[in-house]
Amino acid sequence: MSEAFYILPGLVFFFRAIYFVANGLIRQHKPEWEFSRRRLLAVRIVSFCHAFISGVLCLTTLSLNPSLIADPYLSKSQLAVYLGYFSMGYFIHDLIDIIVYGEAMVSKEYIIHHTLSLTGMVAILRSEQLLGLASVCLLAEVQTIFLHLRAILQLTSFGTSKLYYAVAKANLITMFMFRHCPTTYLLYYLTFDEDRAPLWLRIFLHLGLMFLFYHNVHLTTSFLRIDGYIGSDADRNLYDVVDPLGDISKKNQSNGTVKNGKPAQKIS
Repeated sequence: MSEAFYILPGLVFFFRAIYFVANGLIRQHKPEWEFSRRRLLAVRIVSFCHAFISGVLCLTTLSLNPSLIADPYLSKSQLAVYLGYFSMGYFIHDLIDIIVYGEAMVSKEYIIHHTLSLTGMVAILRSEQLLGLASVCLLAEVQTIFLHLRAILQLTSFGTSKLYYAVAKANLITMFMFRHCPTTYLLYYLTFDEDRAPLWLRIFLHLGLMFLFYHNVHLTTSFLRIDGYIGSDADRNLYDVVDPLGDISKKNQSNGTVKNGKPAQKIS
């Protein structure tokens, strides 16, 4: 992992540069926007860029190396290593960004997700085992492309367009294809097929995958509510649609955009 010492800082700088460029362009073209909306869009643009590159790289890696799916424990691929580094760079950047902007207390699920992902990725890259498991997990980034694209469309006032509704449907369909199916497969694989890994490692992986399963279910139920399939839409606002997991009311309050306990903007 010696190359990580120059690859990861370079990736963190890459994602930070995207953020500053996006934020600058938004301030130039939408000077009337409040800070929270401008920041949300800049963050989502960074996340979309990561998801798109990572999703394409993941699909390419698994297509060229199907053994990573058949034997997630021992199969190896240099592309899978680069895929791991790329996602680590993004997770490090996102953690720093959350802390710098004072959002740690209202972003606990993201912090747990990123921390577990980074810990697991470091262990995998150091041992050169479980590269297949990491690659299959990162199929979630394919779905995340649509998750962030729908948020970008919502924030840029395309929330009632035909494109938005098509992306929203694709978001739910890919949620099951690239989040629930891979996680279920890996849980089945670790429970019934894998007997070479040490017991402690299998327990650790089970715990990590169970959190990922919870994270995916939380995302799914949030989007089902947001899209009107369950619950009521009476209290939905722009920020809940854009970030279904974060406590946006508290984030906006810390940025001075909440009045009388209610977010400043409703869904367009």
